[in-house]
Amino acid sequence: MLRNVFTQLLTKHHDIESVGSGPEALLALEVSSFDVIVCDVMMKEMNGCELYRRIAAEHPGNERRIVFITGGTFTRDVDNFLASTPNRLVAKPFTLETILSTIDYVTRTPAG
Repeated sequence: MLRNVFTQLLTKHHDIESVGSGPEALLALEVSSFDVIVCDVMMKEMNGCELYRRIAAEHPGNERRIVFITGGTFTRDVDNFLASTPNRLVAKPFTLETILSTIDYVTRTPAG
């Protein structure tokens, strides 16, 4: 339900493709390219760290386009990963303005 609300809000500002899991995100990257990938850190099936690593291996360069959102990390491994990656992190709860400005920042930054 939260993903649907999030998608509806962002659709007013950006073209959105919404998926429900890490494996679905990997499938979407097989057929499309994206300026930004907004990814929750804690997900079923594959957490955001695992998705980042898979994207880096299978779609090099796209991992730099990930914006992580989180309500808390809950594990030392995830905390260490987030501390070691330069990607943007947006903490829940966040405002629409915060996520939009973060998305805009990432779209303006070269993926290089």
